[in-house]
Amino acid sequence: MYELTGAHNYIVPTMIVVLVAKAVGDYFMHGGISEQLILLNGIPFLDNEATLPDIPVRLIMKRDLVTVTANTSTLQDIEVLLREMDYQGFPVVSTKDEMRLVGHIQRCDLTDLVERIKRIDEVGPDTTLFLYNDSNLGGMFPLSVARGDVFRPPTPDISPTESFGSPSVYDPLVTTLPASGTVADLRRWVDTNPIYVDYRTSAETVLEIFR
Repeated sequence: MYELTGAHNYIVPTMIVVLVAKAVGDYFMHGGISEQLILLNGIPFLDNEATLPDIPVRLIMKRDLVTVTANTSTLQDIEVLLREMDYQGFPVVSTKDEMRLVGHIQRCDLTDLVERIKRIDEVGPDTTLFLYNDSNLGGMFPLSVARGDVFRPPTPDISPTESFGSPSVYDPLVTTLPASGTVADLRRWVDTNPIYVDYRTSAETVLEIFR
């Protein structure tokens, strides 16, 4: 800039002003303006220089987890969960007693799916949501349903123009089973290979993974 304008006399004053401004800024606060904006907006931020003591992560991890059960959660349970919790995702566990991690589902997907399911006439608050298929879990989908077959009456004849906005539109997401009644299959939206760490992993290692 100075070479183009020929204002070489302003080089030294500009350097002095920049150095003074930097010194004053460092005296009153830590980090640059971008880091301060992150803190003001409440965005999670991990400092590059942040360190944790060499201890197992189980000593600092939260134990009272907010989870979704794999195939016993009802539509009403999920609606209450979304209304009371603001987490962006939920671990999917086998049962509340066993608490074996089987997947993870995003809040945005769960919210959209709940609104989609509620438009079906046959769906009620007690409709069961299936999020994982495992022979070791009770209430599993029958094998034929797991392969893609649908236990439902034939699809009614609905024209494309009538299907939009109609509460009785057929939706393959919802299935009627002789033993379980009306259920909703959400397995497609569950990440069955989420990132997880062993409780014996060091806290410093966990920090590096999620930095």
